[in-house]
Amino acid sequence: MIIDYPADRQLNELVLNLFTCFAGLIFSNILSYGLERQRRDLFQTKLELNNALMNSPYNFRKSSQYNGHPAFDSVATEVSIEMSDISTVSPDSSETTMEIDIELEKVDSKSNIIRKSDNDFEKSMSNIRRSSSKKGIMSIKEYLNIVDEYNWPIFEFTIATNGKPLTQLMEHICITSGLLKRLNLSEMHFLNFIENIEKGYHKDLRFHNSQHATDVVHCIYYLSRLPKIRKVLNDEDLLALYIGAAIHDHDHPGFSNKFLQETNDSLAKRYNDRSVLENHHLSSSFAILDKKENNFFSSNQTQLYNDFRSSVIELVLATDLALHVPILQQFKSRGAQFNPLTINEDKNLLMRLLMKCSDVSNPTKNFETIYSKWINLIMKEFYRQGDLEQKYFGSVKSPFCDRKKSDEVGKCQKGFIEFIVFPLFESLKSFESNFNDKWLLSNRERFSVE
Repeated sequence: MIIDYPADRQLNELVLNLFTCFAGLIFSNILSYGLERQRRDLFQTKLELNNALMNSPYNFRKSSQYNGHPAFDSVATEVSIEMSDISTVSPDSSETTMEIDIELEKVDSKSNIIRKSDNDFEKSMSNIRRSSSKKGIMSIKEYLNIVDEYNWPIFEFTIATNGKPLTQLMEHICITSGLLKRLNLSEMHFLNFIENIEKGYHKDLRFHNSQHATDVVHCIYYLSRLPKIRKVLNDEDLLALYIGAAIHDHDHPGFSNKFLQETNDSLAKRYNDRSVLENHHLSSSFAILDKKENNFFSSNQTQLYNDFRSSVIELVLATDLALHVPILQQFKSRGAQFNPLTINEDKNLLMRLLMKCSDVSNPTKNFETIYSKWINLIMKEFYRQGDLEQKYFGSVKSPFCDRKKSDEVGKCQKGFIEFIVFPLFESLKSFESNFNDKWLLSNRERFSVE
């Protein structure tokens, strides 16, 4: 016989009610916490995007002349919004991040037919990701197996490496190749150094990012393996060339030297308006190398380090286009006497020429798969600077930076090829005839008619 005690029944009901209320409260808190966490995560993401712009070394707000300036406030907001559009697209995404806002005219100089313009880089990347299940993005190893190809698929390699192409390529050509071992350098510290260098490139920039640095490293790797050039360079030279290429745009702000000078930027004042960006790339990179965990030189390699540092400084400074004519004239003045095999000054000059060629090598590549994409990226960056000039100065002062004049893209590339790229590679080919310039000649002809 079960005896039902009213008091016990009331106690049970009370406990049940308390448990129900408590469980409901817990569920409510969990739900509230989840929503709050989502809100905080979204806020943190926005905060990080703004910090990427506002806390960088080229932060114009640090200069008192920019404080509270409505023009800068406006453009900073626009740039932050643009940055938020550069999110990584998953392989399954069916949407492109952006549509191209310039018309890249591909002109056939013989028939004068203007073909359909290319899509923007973001759209290309999205298409590659979406079609990866069909075409297949190869493994990192597979891309490295074809690294000796001149028209190497840099954009696909960036995807395969999850946005860390520089570290992967440098590991391959410096460690896997045995270069560091032959020089008795620390592989672990080298990887620390390169990983930190890659982190120092700003992902929000369309052109001057680690992908561009990787492209320059690859080009200089390719050129250094051409028969006549290979005989000139030793392991110490190769290390300086590869590292110089890897760091040559480190911590680039996405603005030109002239712009930094005209806006009285702190970097321009620090380096007295002389090779401002190039000096900054070097200084910021060597600051990373100076850290114990990143320094791949041992204490008894002082001479090797000093020679390396001297070479890298000369190589990176040579990428300043203000020094373009003097370096070319110096090379041409050597004429038949040029002998990098026996004359050290000539070898240093050749190395600077290799660096300059690699930095501007885009027009020497396949137009459809590589060059046209780089054009879209650099124009995006130009327009970003032009927008800031419009807000701050009241007009776009720099050539080809006005997005309202997108019809000048062809003119921009024509001048770039004629006055910068072609003279450099013409000089290189005068020494190393094995370089195949068919794509350069093809692209030169493409833009010869506006």
